[in-house]
Amino acid sequence: MNSIYKLETAEELLKRNIKKPVFVIDKILPAGVTILSSRPKVGKSFLALQLSQYISKGESIFEKYKSHPQNCLFLSYEDSDARLQDRLSKMNYAPNLDSDSHKLFIKTNFSGLDSYGLVELQLIVKEYKIGFIVVDTLAKAVHFKETKGNAYFDEYRKMGVLQKFASENNVSMLFVHHNRKQESMYSVDSVLGTSGISGGCDNIWIMNKVNTRVKLDIYGKDIFESHLWLVFDNDNEHWGLIGEAPAATLTPERQEIYDLLKSADNPVRTGEIAAAVCKKTNNVSTLLKGMVNEGVVANPKTGYYTVAE
Repeated sequence: MNSIYKLETAEELLKRNIKKPVFVIDKILPAGVTILSSRPKVGKSFLALQLSQYISKGESIFEKYKSHPQNCLFLSYEDSDARLQDRLSKMNYAPNLDSDSHKLFIKTNFSGLDSYGLVELQLIVKEYKIGFIVVDTLAKAVHFKETKGNAYFDEYRKMGVLQKFASENNVSMLFVHHNRKQESMYSVDSVLGTSGISGGCDNIWIMNKVNTRVKLDIYGKDIFESHLWLVFDNDNEHWGLIGEAPAATLTPERQEIYDLLKSADNPVRTGEIAAAVCKKTNNVSTLLKGMVNEGVVANPKTGYYTVAE
């Protein structure tokens, strides 16, 4: 059949020899763009620096996931050289002494990742053979429009530019970012900004503090969904793995609602729950919807909630 369009059949696609995704950390971190997000002061920058340190040495992450040694670049837009020096010292960072081994490079006050900044970054990637890049933070490196009507399209387009850069240069890029203040129904919706950011990246790592522990939720296009309990060691400023976490866990806000419903003899109205926990009705309603979707709470009739059996 003669046609100006060359279409490929599914059978032809299956026969092609296509390279599989390259993983920097087996199972959880492939090449591409990853968002590492949490609320402020949870410790995401420490985790990003720890990952860079381990990947540059090819050491296992959390003594569970194998990393593949790469030259790493840590771009810090918030911390000074002095602060990073102090952190590396407390983390007992020991550089690779072999001249042929992989290195962890640190750069502060780098250009913003607009078209000029990406050209500059590409030159660095090629010269130093960088395979893993941390950008701390996304908001400082990339300027997103604040106009509400165009925010989604602007964020999605700019995330697409970063994806293209990562793909063309075969690198894994980890962008440190923030969660929104209000709790979301779904974990991935807690990422600050519109869904243009979360939908425009390849993978999302979300850290949520739950009492004395932190839950790390990992989602991605080429990886299996994972949920891990982490704890921070203040002595050497490292994150350690406690174990696997359930997909659905109760934050302090959800735990308060759950305890209230558990102590009630009958289903409780949304307004009564909000009054009891001293929160706005709309916020409580969002929390309840998320808990219903995760099977923690039941909604026997409109506006009434009880603990799921």
